[in-house]
Amino acid sequence: MTADTARETTLSVRLVHWTGTLFPAYAAARLCYSKGGFDSIQPLESEQAMGVWLRDRVLSRGHWSILEHLTFQFAIGGISRACSHQLVRHRIASYAQQSQRYVDKAGFRYIVPPHLAACPEALALFRQTMTELSARYEELQHLLRAANPGATGESVNEDARFVLPNACETELVMTVNGRQLMTMTRERLCIRAQWEIRALFERIRALAQAEVPVVFDNLGPDCAWGKCDEGGCELAATYRRRPGW
Repeated sequence: MTADTARETTLSVRLVHWTGTLFPAYAAARLCYSKGGFDSIQPLESEQAMGVWLRDRVLSRGHWSILEHLTFQFAIGGISRACSHQLVRHRIASYAQQSQRYVDKAGFRYIVPPHLAACPEALALFRQTMTELSARYEELQHLLRAANPGATGESVNEDARFVLPNACETELVMTVNGRQLMTMTRERLCIRAQWEIRALFERIRALAQAEVPVVFDNLGPDCAWGKCDEGGCELAATYRRRPGW
């Protein structure tokens, strides 16, 4: 049996799909004050104009629920299982995650924490551990197949995966509405969030701003909004100096 070697990987995030226009949110907001009903509401001359209207007339007054009429779908890869467990704690979103039962993780890819990468001795030990765990995973697969000749791939994988580390890469698709996207970003861009999920939401923030720049211009952590639940974090001022926040 030739073992596949575990290898390092890096974060990948793509905005696969979004509603494509601000009109659903704009129309929903206008409907609240429209005597003529939904059919009387017409889009403004441009996406920019609808974005400015939403920002100045709705969002600036704290009415974020209107963004629930917009949806965003992200394809996320190169994150650890540890990070994905943090991500799925946000329950107002839909997730589809790569299965460790149906996907053979031999030669799995893994994420290296920055502090480990900066320490040569720790990095060497970490890489050695990943290689050893990958080998043990394949050995367990081999032993389970030998002991259970009729075993399916998933029945072997579901037991062998118990040796896979938190660093093991996973991939998932996340679909989320605009309001929840703002809530998640405010929490996960906090300097006290773990580095990996913070890096993930830096990417998500950039993608959302590129598609919907006016509405998401101020997408950032709580301290960028003058609010901090972390006991007055001394680094809040750093975030307030960030461009666009």
